[in-house]
Amino acid sequence: MKINKRIWLFSGLVLLGMTAIIAYLRIGRIVFSLPYPQNSFLFLGDDRFMDFFQVNSSVAQGNPYANGSSYPPLALAIAFLFSRIIPYTESANPFFIRDYIKEGVISLALLYTVCFIVLAIFICREVWAKINASRWIKLLLSGILTFSLAVSAPIIFSVDRGNYLIICVLFLVIFALNYGKNDYVSALFLALAACIKVYPLVFFFLFFRDKKWKPLWTGLFTGASVTILCAALFKGGLLRNLWRFLRSAFNFTGGFDPTSMYYYRYTVGIRNLIAAPFLAGGGKIPDSLPISAIYIVCVAVLLGLVLFMCWKDRVLWRQVMYLSFFMILFMSPSYFYNLAYLIPPVLLLLLKKEREKAEWLFISGFALLMISKNYMYFQYAFSDCTGWIGLDFYLDPIIMFLLLGISFFCYVVPVLKSTGHNLYQGKKEGV
Repeated sequence: MKINKRIWLFSGLVLLGMTAIIAYLRIGRIVFSLPYPQNSFLFLGDDRFMDFFQVNSSVAQGNPYANGSSYPPLALAIAFLFSRIIPYTESANPFFIRDYIKEGVISLALLYTVCFIVLAIFICREVWAKINASRWIKLLLSGILTFSLAVSAPIIFSVDRGNYLIICVLFLVIFALNYGKNDYVSALFLALAACIKVYPLVFFFLFFRDKKWKPLWTGLFTGASVTILCAALFKGGLLRNLWRFLRSAFNFTGGFDPTSMYYYRYTVGIRNLIAAPFLAGGGKIPDSLPISAIYIVCVAVLLGLVLFMCWKDRVLWRQVMYLSFFMILFMSPSYFYNLAYLIPPVLLLLLKKEREKAEWLFISGFALLMISKNYMYFQYAFSDCTGWIGLDFYLDPIIMFLLLGISFFCYVVPVLKSTGHNLYQGKKEGV
């Protein structure tokens, strides 16, 4: 499939899917007076944008780790800059800042706008280099692809939460598009992405896999240096801040019962599949089910599978896809906006020159993951409350595992067979 056809297929599916869900929710709200959450795929309306304002507020005094923040130092340094820009962040309630200080929402809007302008520039650069067409066609393809990503469900959910995720995703896009072309730039931006959200550290496995030692150590050194520098700037001192950060990061979900709704509302992770058989029957998660232990085992198995597939499959877009799936699935809880981590493998797939079999399956799968499918909600009893769970709770992790399975049998198994055949031939000739 040609690049322009891939872009049209993916963008068309995303735009059609998002138009359909928004129309459905709009009709349900106006005609049938559906209550929340049946009339939305977003988080609680009263809590809108509060990731942004609460993080800014937590760091405004210059001592975020005293309050138990689990954000990496660079992310908090960026939030500190916004706390200086937005008036009264240091003293007023975050909800007051959101509702009454216009600079707050304007700053959030500008953050996402600037990030998508930069993203559009990188998309334009790739399209210009790889598509042989008039400049108007290239601009159209670049525009429709950028627009379809900007209005996708994970990005809308991320904006609705006001999450700093968009900066990490932008850095990951720059990392992915430069890998194999300028590995030092790639490693640098991967390090910065990991300084924002930590989880992208898994992508350094690609440098290890390809024995790119100098970019690997350059990236790790850069990430460590930025983290140390930013941690040293906050009150409390370098060592205490690093210790508090690590303790908070490893205890991010501490204190919640394993069957609490905290782990399941608006999530897409492995825990969803563990709980699904019990919730699908209209029941509840048994208190005796060792969810945490099962979760750890599943994460270990998934990590082993993903690293094995990356080792055998040398195609970059699939390697990035495998690691992105792991990064999304293993988080606990892993909210809908984490699906925005799929933007780098999506771009690598759509903008590659080579044609491969089953491309339409992966393009369709990615498009399904980038749209909301919460046409139905189901009410379940959790240990702390009764809550509603949408279709995405079941469908998104299943789609990711299906794409992993398709890739394993279509691309990894042939490599294994070829390797085994070559070993057999070598032994035969040696005899």
